[in-house]
Amino acid sequence: MAPRKKRCRHIHEPPGFSGYVAREARASVEPVVLLYEEYEALRLADYDALKHDEAAERMSVSRPTFARIYENVRKKIAKAFVESRSIKFDAGCAYFSCDTNQIVTSEGINNKKMTTMEKIIAIPCENGTLSTHFGHAAEFAFVQCEGEEVKSVSMKQAPPHQPGLLPRWVSEQGGNTVIAGGMGNKAIELFRQNNIDVVTGAPAIGVEELAQQYVSGKLTGGDNRCDH
Repeated sequence: MAPRKKRCRHIHEPPGFSGYVAREARASVEPVVLLYEEYEALRLADYDALKHDEAAERMSVSRPTFARIYENVRKKIAKAFVESRSIKFDAGCAYFSCDTNQIVTSEGINNKKMTTMEKIIAIPCENGTLSTHFGHAAEFAFVQCEGEEVKSVSMKQAPPHQPGLLPRWVSEQGGNTVIAGGMGNKAIELFRQNNIDVVTGAPAIGVEELAQQYVSGKLTGGDNRCDH
């Protein structure tokens, strides 16, 4: 008997961040992976407070299927909290719908192009390592990653130090994530307004190693070393 065909999961939009890093997480412990469809089930049921029937309809799945997805994501989050594991998102088999800009998870449905978790991480650096003076770094490393693999690293001279300039500049370079040792609250908000994720409390290590730890969910940050 042929396996039952998996129905499409309609996702309103992907998470605006790549995951959470547990501060006390051990490097040897694998992170908990949440699929986009699991994130969507949690958002609809717990954040939007929809009944399961309505949430299932939004995702174009049956109510029992929605209940299974919802139960899985709650178990995964509980495991992450109890075992001090980091959480990262994965699209699974996913593509963007050209008509609605939604994500639909399936296994190659309609032969549409699958998406990958692509990141371009901007890191202020000095001599190849993270610079602790974020706003005054002479150059930035832009690290291109796909999934958990570092693809390339390019160095670019930082623009002049002017209020509000860095977030726009990083966005213009294609950056969608910034890793820093410390950053003021106003700067963090400006980056978020430019749809750029911000990770603070990072150690002063090599930029490629830093990016690799981040995309693999093993980056253990400290305190945000800035109070501006």
